[in-house]
Amino acid sequence: MNEHVTSLVNFESYEKYSEPYRYFIGAEFLNKDSADALLEWFVNQAIWDRRSIDDFYETFDVNFSRSPTEGIMAILGSETFRLFLKKKMEALFDCRLSPRVDMSAHKLVPGYRIGVHTDHGEQPHTHRLLIQVNSGWSPSNGGLLFVLNTPKPTSIEEDASVYIPAHQSSFAFEITPNSYHAVSKVLNGVRYTLVYSFLPA
Repeated sequence: MNEHVTSLVNFESYEKYSEPYRYFIGAEFLNKDSADALLEWFVNQAIWDRRSIDDFYETFDVNFSRSPTEGIMAILGSETFRLFLKKKMEALFDCRLSPRVDMSAHKLVPGYRIGVHTDHGEQPHTHRLLIQVNSGWSPSNGGLLFVLNTPKPTSIEEDASVYIPAHQSSFAFEITPNSYHAVSKVLNGVRYTLVYSFLPA
C-alpha cells in the first residue's frame, strides 16, 4: 500500500458506539493538509448540481463527470485509496465489503438541511463514511449531525446525539432500518462533506 495514501487518514483514534446502531466518530480523521486542500477544491474547483425533495432535504452534489479531479481529488478518488478505505471499514465493522466503493459529495448552504432518514433501502449500500471539511465550524453555524436514538423518529427534536461537522472529522456507520440520522438547517457558512459508500461482498 502506498505510504502516502495510508498517512492521509487516522483510523487509530475514534469513538465507537453500538446503539442505536453501530457508528464511529473520528475527531481528526483526515490530516489537516489534506482537509485544507479538499476544502479549497470544494470551494474553487468542484462543479455542483442542486438537488432537493420538498420537506426532506436540499443539497448541492458534486458532478464528478464535469469537475476537475487533479490534486487532492486525484488521490481521494483513486482506486488505491478507495480499496484502503474498504479494508479499514471491514476491520471497523467486522464485515466483508465489495471492492466497489462509490464516492459523492454534498454542499449545504444557509437554509438547507437533510431530514430524518436511515439511508436503508435507497441503494444497496451497507456502510457509509462521511468526511467533514468545514474550517472553524461551531454550533452557531447550524448544520449539526443528529444520530436519532428513538425508534422511528419523526423529527430531530426527539432523543438524539448531536455532532458538529468539524473540519477533518469523520462519521462512519452501518446502514440498517434503524440508522436514523439528520442534519439540522445550516444557519451560517457553507457545509461540505465527502462521502464514501460501501457495498456487501
